[in-house]
Amino acid sequence: MLEPSLVAPPDVRPLDDRNARALVRGGILGLLDHLGTRRCAVALHVDLSVDDELFSAIVLVASSKMATSSLYARVERDPAGLPTLAPWTTAPEIEDEIVDAVRRSL
Repeated sequence: MLEPSLVAPPDVRPLDDRNARALVRGGILGLLDHLGTRRCAVALHVDLSVDDELFSAIVLVASSKMATSSLYARVERDPAGLPTLAPWTTAPEIEDEIVDAVRRSL
């Protein structure tokens, strides 16, 4: 796992320990309250296993006061070997896994 990023418009920055602890304590909605913003997201690069297939992916959990969305996109390689993202896939079950991954990184 690479360092988690916090997206709190208009900023994108590494998820520092203080914000990571807020995420671990209250999930993405707890982080939203901690930040005092209307919306935020956490993004990270991980290895995922789906249907017994292991692959690299970017995982994003975005939240506002009205809704939360969890998605991932596979990291693929183009013919030149450069990384590209596959289409985003909705994965509501992944929010808890992101919180666990951030907890392990503290």
